[in-house]
Amino acid sequence: MDQFFKKQSISNFDLVILDRVLFCISNKEIKKILKVLSRHAKMIFIDDFYEDQNKSYIGGWKHRNWVRILNEYGFELKFNKKTIYSKVENSNPRSMLFLKGEF
Repeated sequence: MDQFFKKQSISNFDLVILDRVLFCISNKEIKKILKVLSRHAKMIFIDDFYEDQNKSYIGGWKHRNWVRILNEYGFELKFNKKTIYSKVENSNPRSMLFLKGEF
């Protein structure tokens, strides 16, 4: 994490979600969380599975289109690369940084 933030010249952040935990949370719960979070956060970093070719389940894991979801709450994608973590077969894990408003 430290290396990533240094390379991106980021000195602070609001929320970091790692270790691909979001696939365990329902869409309803994610929307509930983001509704509250979007009132306070300006930067969100997500390292999780990303929807690939309109498939929502790949390899048994829930994948989501985080760009579309976070756009609904006013966040723009600023960084999107393959994760540095080990590959999971039939998946599309991504490291993504989202910003809201002027930064």
